[in-house]
Amino acid sequence: MILTSFCPADNKRKKHQKSIERDKAMTLQEQYLIDREGNRLGVVLDMKQFQSILEDLEELDDIRSFDAAIASKDEAILFTQAVAEIERKRLYRIHNTSRSKRTRGLAPR
Repeated sequence: MILTSFCPADNKRKKHQKSIERDKAMTLQEQYLIDREGNRLGVVLDMKQFQSILEDLEELDDIRSFDAAIASKDEAILFTQAVAEIERKRLYRIHNTSRSKRTRGLAPR
């Protein structure tokens, strides 16, 4: 099942491209944590740069998920329809669970 959203992949790709261009303009000012032998153990980034990298990774994950959903050839449904179906199944499960407990004498009437 593919959940369609209000943000087409093309817009995400354009946004991601702008993000890449912004990052090219903003050079990383990383600092490395090293051990006594000079081996790099970690990196220190400016908070703005770190947030930008996280946003880019989230966008990339969204793009990959969208591409995988399209490639799967599953039936597309609206997000609101998917939420309604999940809620309907959840309520059905709750209703049947409480009915089952009543018939076994486990729940108050």
